[in-house]
Amino acid sequence: MKLSRPLLCLLVVVTLAACGGSTNSVNPSEVSGTVIYHEPVQLPPGAALHVSLADLSQNDAGKAIVGEVTLPAEGRQPPLPFTITFDPKVIDPAHTYAIQAEVSSGGTPLLTTSESHPVLTGGRPATVEVTLHPAEVRIASTPAPDPRREVLQEVVAIDAALPSMERREGQWGTDDVSVPYTAYFDGDDLRRIEARRSSGDRGSWDWSYSFANGLLIFATGEDVLPSDDPDGVGRDVTTTVWFAPDGRVLAAERLADGAPETPGESDLAGVRMRAQALRDAAYAAREGS
Repeated sequence: MKLSRPLLCLLVVVTLAACGGSTNSVNPSEVSGTVIYHEPVQLPPGAALHVSLADLSQNDAGKAIVGEVTLPAEGRQPPLPFTITFDPKVIDPAHTYAIQAEVSSGGTPLLTTSESHPVLTGGRPATVEVTLHPAEVRIASTPAPDPRREVLQEVVAIDAALPSMERREGQWGTDDVSVPYTAYFDGDDLRRIEARRSSGDRGSWDWSYSFANGLLIFATGEDVLPSDDPDGVGRDVTTTVWFAPDGRVLAAERLADGAPETPGESDLAGVRMRAQALRDAAYAAREGS
């Protein structure tokens, strides 16, 4: 399952195409891509697109920018091509690298990344799909940290560590509904559950849940819902939810058949309930084995 899907009332997707990497050696010396706007966006004078390749294995204060490029965005229509070049010798196969992007004007962010987009190492490809969201404009000279970014840094770390984690397959559900899942444990801590279910004409769903200290921090998934229309065409809905340590929803986004929607309270409650049920099932199966 892909980590990020999406989204809000204003959605920008950045599709990056680049040379591949490997866990043993990293040969590419550039990452290229295009910026695509799914909805019309009127950018003000001086608007520019800034894309960077960052080493997320460094702490916030010492995060290394491996390569970056800034391109004019004012008056241009997507797709906007770009290329980031870098010295492949600086890439450490043990580190985690990700693409970050922002559209700004006069120093004010207009659109920015809020999801993880790892590349190059840890078995990650050099081709990713990056989503930009409207940036909150603040009066303060120093922008407050985005709590979603902290969550996604944790999700990136989980992604990078998955190959070394204990992997367990299981089934969750009742006699009528049985859902196969894959759980990943780091010691005694559950870090990720991936579950998917298909019921033919009754629809299907494919979800991923990330955990930290036993708590749900991130959920993303796709639901294909059946339709009552005579043509039988169903709805394709993707949802992403960020959670705070106290269980609060930091942000929630949904895209239904390509159109942004706002998830309701019942939708968010359903995400929590399914994640909790899968979590309990994974722990119970592990303890009983």
